[in-house]
Formats: sequence, C-alpha cells, structure tokens
Amino acid sequence: MKENREDITFLQEKIEQRLAYFIPKEIYPQWWDLHTGGINADSWRAEWQESHQNLLAPMHDLLTRGGKRWRALSTVLLGLTYGLSLETLLDLAVLVEIPHNASLIVDDIEDKSSVRRGESAVHLIYGEDNAINSANFGYFLPLVALDKMELNPKDKLACYQVWHLAMRRVHMGQALDITWHNSDLIPNQNEYETMAKLKTSALAVMGIDLVATVGNLSADTRLTLRDIWFNIGLGFQILDDVFNLDGGIAGKERADDLVEGKKSLPIIFYTEQFPMKKVELYSLLLQSKYDKEIALEVADLLLASGVVDQARDYGSKLLKESLDQLDTILPSNQYKNTLLHLLKSFFEPV
Repeated sequence: MKENREDITFLQEKIEQRLAYFIPKEIYPQWWDLHTGGINADSWRAEWQESHQNLLAPMHDLLTRGGKRWRALSTVLLGLTYGLSLETLLDLAVLVEIPHNASLIVDDIEDKSSVRRGESAVHLIYGEDNAINSANFGYFLPLVALDKMELNPKDKLACYQVWHLAMRRVHMGQALDITWHNSDLIPNQNEYETMAKLKTSALAVMGIDLVATVGNLSADTRLTLRDIWFNIGLGFQILDDVFNLDGGIAGKERADDLVEGKKSLPIIFYTEQFPMKKVELYSLLLQSKYDKEIALEVADLLLASGVVDQARDYGSKLLKESLDQLDTILPSNQYKNTLLHLLKSFFEPV
C-alpha cells in the first residue's frame, strides 16, 4: 500500500513537471518560436510579451489548481506495466491531460459554471474570449510531443489517428450533454451511457490506445483494454454524479450538477421507476437551474427514493468488474498493483 502511494506521488510530480514544460507560466522566446515556426516580432519587449500571455494564462491557472490526473496516471501506469519508458509515457500523458483540461474550460463556459476546482472558473477571470482561445490551443498543443517521438511512420500515423478520434468523440459526447441540459429532454440509460463513454471515457481510452500502439500490444489485448477503459470512465462518471448529489466533491458544491442542468443516471432511474412523478420532476429540475435551494431539495428527493444508491451500486459494479479483468490480464508487477490501487480510489469521493 505504501509503495503504491509513493509510486503515484512520484509519477504525479513527473506529470506536473511535463505539463509545466508545455504550459509554462510565462511565454519565452524559444517556446514562442517552437509553436509559431519562427514567426516573431523584431523585439521581445515587455509589451509584446504581455500581449500574448493571455494565450496560456487560463490553461496554466487551471492546471496549477491540481486535479485527479487519473487519465494521465492510468496511461503512464499501464505503459510501465508493459515495460515502456517513462519519458515516452510522460509525453503520452500530456496528450491526454492537456486536452482534458482544455475541455473543462470550454465545458464551464457552455454550462455557465462559476466554480472549478474550488476557485472561480477561468473564463470569469480572463474573459470568455481568452479562455476559449486558450482551451482551443490546448487541444492541439500536445501534438508537439507526438511530433518529436521517434516512431516508425506507420505507428506515428496511428497515434495521430488515435488522437483525432478521441477529439471527435469528446465533442460528440459534449453535443449530447449540451442538448440535454438546455432542454427538458431526459435520455434513457443507453443514451446516457453513450454520452458518458464519449465525453468522459474517450480521453482515457486514447491514452490506452496510444500505449497499445507505441508498445506494439496485440490487437486482442488492445480491444480488451479499450473496452475495460470505456467502462472505467463510465463507472467513474456515474459515481462522480452520485457523489455530487450525496455530499459534494472537492472543488464543487453539492447539487451543482442540477444547477447546471445535467441529466445524470439517478434522474433517469427516477423517471423510469416513478413515471407518474415525471412532470413534477421536470418542473423541479427547471427551477433548480435558478435556485440552489430547489436543487438541494431535488438531491434530497433522489436520495430518499433510492435511485442514488442504485446508481452508486451500478457504477461500483462497473469498476469492480473492470478491476477484476485488469487483475487477470495485466502482467504481474508493482506498476499493475499501483494502477489497481489508483482505480480503487474511484469508489470514494475525493
């Protein structure tokens, strides 16, 4: 157990260092030249630096607030389990983690969220224009890590295709989520799971696909790991929604998801099990967007009905089955143990 925690702490520090390299606090001439292909002003005066600092400030601010980093950590730990080098895996982790944080910035603007990781959402600090531009830049920036990897052309092309598929998936999942929180439409369970796999699982699956490509894992192993990570992301999202209704999570107040109009699995279960109360729930959900006290009442209603516990059980089941599968198929070593330890932490709110 102690070794697992020490491994995670060590790898978290390495990931933070690599993120800081790609998203520095202040832009400097060499960084600028790298990302513009040498297009630059004649002088690097203070006013020039200040005028483009807003490109990184929102992303840097959000990254330095911390975060679970589970997508990046699981990418690195899986790769270490299969014997890949840490240096290569840190670059793969950047390909996963920076776009994830970029998507959070855009998500907060679309949801009109005011808080992220315990502080004001970055678009409220830097403005929506700077936040959107910084987030969009974050989707593409980590490809520089892939550019410099020494891979054969076939594998490098495959890595770019993995990245591109993940980016499409994330935006398609977000499209579903936006539609639902802007209307009284409540999806069914299958539709919700599809959204969560696209929006939440996709970047984690990208990390696993990148490891499989760089590590030359067999097609069967790759498909198995991909399916497992889709379910891990789904289980994580379900439990994250449950924790928000139950007692809140770090950096976010209880029932905030209801204020944002999100349609989580407990809401779907409630409408299916209590069809005669659908109209009443629709009305309360609409009021929740404008009244936090109503949102808390809805959270209490869902808890009392038992649907929150049902969702908790289902999310926990998905994670447990995934852990059991990984325990069976992964090579036995310390990194496998640490990966399983990391994933077990999903069962409790952070």
